[in-house]
Parts: sequence; structure tokens; C-alpha cells
Amino acid sequence: MISARIKRQLETLDWDFSEHLQGTSKAIHWYPGTFPSEIPTTLIQALSVKGELVFDPYGGVGTTALEALRQGRKAWLVEANPVGCLIAYTACGLILLKSQEESIPSILFELLRTKITACINSSEVPDRIATDEHIPKISDRFLTQTVEPSPARFLRAQNREINWKSLENWIARETITDIRKLTDTLNSKSLGSFGQLLALTMISAVLRPASSQTQSWGHIADNVWPKKFEKKDFYKLCLNWLSRTEGIIKKTVIDNHPGKSQSGIVFWLSSHCWQKGKKPRVSPSVPASVLITSPPYAGAIDYTLSQRLSLYLLGYTEEEVKKLCGLEIGARRKRFLATSKNDWANDLVEALEQQASYMSEDGSFAFVLPHKDSGREIGPSNIEEFLDSKNCPKIMEIERSIIQGRARQSWTSIKKEIIQIYSY
Repeated sequence: MISARIKRQLETLDWDFSEHLQGTSKAIHWYPGTFPSEIPTTLIQALSVKGELVFDPYGGVGTTALEALRQGRKAWLVEANPVGCLIAYTACGLILLKSQEESIPSILFELLRTKITACINSSEVPDRIATDEHIPKISDRFLTQTVEPSPARFLRAQNREINWKSLENWIARETITDIRKLTDTLNSKSLGSFGQLLALTMISAVLRPASSQTQSWGHIADNVWPKKFEKKDFYKLCLNWLSRTEGIIKKTVIDNHPGKSQSGIVFWLSSHCWQKGKKPRVSPSVPASVLITSPPYAGAIDYTLSQRLSLYLLGYTEEEVKKLCGLEIGARRKRFLATSKNDWANDLVEALEQQASYMSEDGSFAFVLPHKDSGREIGPSNIEEFLDSKNCPKIMEIERSIIQGRARQSWTSIKKEIIQIYSY
């Protein structure tokens, strides 16, 4: 139960968060519909203590998990989109490695730079990096002890042949040649399993700017191929990503990470769709103290289709991409169905019934949901009705405006949100 003092503090905050809070995490890969890290970091501070488990059943790129790990909590993230899983795993892995030894992420970034430079110059990777090759082994060993699944196991799940045929519909032939060359170079055991995942995340992150469809990511989601092709400097895009991401990790402040004081797994990632009716394959053995999430909004975004280029990189065919989109709760492609919003609200509640079974008896729930002005009030209403039936009263409801300069979905009708907090 939230104390009266904490409730008053939460009620007086400016939840619009127009400015980025120093020390909190930032996304290392573009993804639509992400919420600012200030929301989960505030809720985590208010609703949990260090060492407890924070659960995000719609994890996206891992914003909630990153903030939980950063603040000394454990984190469990569930996400249906394979690209979201890759981004979240890599970002959280970097934060965990920084918590172990601050220099490790920078050494991994430098190893990738060296290999990219070798590609540019068509030369062999210099012998001087051999002295740093023990770092990938140290990284894999540490993450194997603290993350489930391990880097090796997670990498094997990504080990599918790249769908080059589909990528060629979007990217100039000369750029494809550079991508092929770099992916071959980075498919190296010398990088270790996590290093290869970092490389895969980097390539995924720059595919959209490397493509010849420059109008918007919506055109990629809608499968509108470019009318003409333009060669892009793929290597430069990768180097720029490395510099930006290294800067993000350096500026992210670690607050007594649990890995420093506890042994065992502190981060779990489950690739799972709640609509399948099955339990996630990966889950913690301890209940979660707090569930913090922003479920997908009905008819707002096709998360899967927005990442189609990255899904091709991960080996998905066009039919598999469409299948993933069909399983997506509230997918924008379903908005033309007369029952789309009712279906979305019902899917949220059915999933919540499963998710609640992983919560502790004195746990809390916090949801970032669309405001009633968006015409999606049935979702929050059904969640409230369900939790009330489980004797989980709503403690507070807060309104917030979406600052368009920080939004990934400014083209939608959603300009305001609500934050609902419930307690067992």
C-alpha cells in the first residue's frame, strides 16, 4: 500500500516530463510508442525497494527494465516483438556490464569500431585488439550469471539466415553489399555472444536510415517501397550509432545495482505473446513486487510492421511478419474492424489475469493508458473493473500530456494519457 506521504508526492509531480532527467536511460534503437524513462523511474522509486522484482509485461525496448536495474531492482521483461527483445536484451546487458566494470561497454564499442574500420579499408583486423579480446569472454561469463537467457542461448535464438531478398526492396544494391560485408565480419567468435548481439543491434538500428525510403517510418510499416534507390554510407551510420550509444551508456547513472550485492539472476527476458494462452518460457522464481507497463493502444501503432526491416535482418519472411502483426494486441491494422476497441480491451484483461498470477500478495500495479479523450476509455475501464473484482483498489489516477517533441507517435490522435496505480 502506498503511504499518504508518497501519494502526495506523486500527485504534485509534473508528469508531462518535458525535460529529460539526467542519469536516466535513453533508447539505443528507434522504436515507436516508447514512454519517457522518467515515468518508470518515478514509479519504481515510489512502489518498490532495492532488490525487489519489477515486472513489465509489454516491455518494448526495455525502458522499465533499464530503470529498474539502474536503481538496484531486479527486472522481468516480456515482449512479443523479436526486435524489441533484441534491443532490450542488449541495452540491459550494457547497463549490467557497466555495473560490474564501467570500462567494459566502451571496450566492446571499440572492438566493433575496429572491425568496421577494417571493412572500410578492406584490411585484416589488427593484432592490437587481441589484448582486448578477453573482455568479450568476461562479458559473457558475467551476463550468464546474471541474465536469463544467457547471451549464448539468446544469440542462438537469433541465428536465422538474413532475408536479403526482402531487404533488397528497400536498400540500394551498393549499400546491401556493405551490409553483407560487415555482417560477415561481425559474425565472429572473437566478439563473444554478447558482442555479436551488440553488433546485430547496431545493424538493426541503422537499417531505416540506410534504406532508400526516406519519407517516414509509416511508409515502411505500410510496405511502400522506394521509387528510386540511393546509396547510403552504411559504415558511417554504424560508427555514428556506436558514438551515440556509448554516450548514452556513459551518462546513465547506476544506483547500487543488485548485481553488486546479490548473486544469481537479476534480469529475465521472455519473448512471449500473451494472446497465445501459454505461459512465458522464461520467468523468475520469485513474485514481482510491482507491475509497471504501458500496454499497446488500440489502433495506434503497428509495432511489428514499423520494424519490418529489422525483422528481415533477423531472418523473418514477409508471411512471418504478417503473422506476428496478427498476434499483436491492439495493432493499428485491426482498427477497421467494428469490434477492434472491444477486442483490444478484452485482450488486455485476459492477459492481465495471467500477469497478475506472477505478482506478490502485497504488490502494486501501475499502467500508462490512453486518456478518455482518445476514444479508448474502454481499456482503462475494463482494467479497473477487473482489478476491483480481485480486491485491488485504484489508489490514484494522474493525467499527463504527451510532449510532442519527445513523442514517437505525434501523428496519432493521442495527445494525453493517464497513469493508474492499483494495490492489492
